[in-house]
Order: sequence, then structure tokens, then C-alpha cells
Amino acid sequence: MKNSTHSVKKAILIFSVCLGAIFASKAQNFEYKTTGTDFILYDLAIPEGQNDIAYAAGSKFTFDTEGIIIKTVDGGET
Repeated sequence: MKNSTHSVKKAILIFSVCLGAIFASKAQNFEYKTTGTDFILYDLAIPEGQNDIAYAAGSKFTFDTEGIIIKTVDGGET
């Protein structure tokens, strides 16, 4: 019984490591970019299937203030 429990734990560990490797290889990489604004950006939206277009939304302060939505069409390069 002890051998079969050890085998099951080993199989689960191997499966978990493989699954983690798959997810890591498919993950997107993000890098810090300056926005050119002093607004606090709270949200980022990237339309499905897009690599270059993204929208970010935020506000000047954290409560009861004007807001902003900015858009990039080149993946944030400019």
C-alpha cells in the first residue's frame, strides 16, 4: 500500500511540474512602460486577438476626480 501511495504522489508531482512548465511557456511577458501622464492607471484592457492595441483607464486622484482613458496602437512603444 505504501508503494502505491508513493507512486501516486510522484505521478501527481510530475504532472504538476509539466502543467506548470506548459503554462509558463504560454505566459505573456509584460514590461514597465511610462504613460506620459501623471494619472493613476487602474485597469488595462487588451481586445481579444490583439497584440498592439490596448486601453488603460484611471483617474487623477483616488476619489471623486476626473478620469482618463488612454489607448496605444503600437503595443505601448509610443
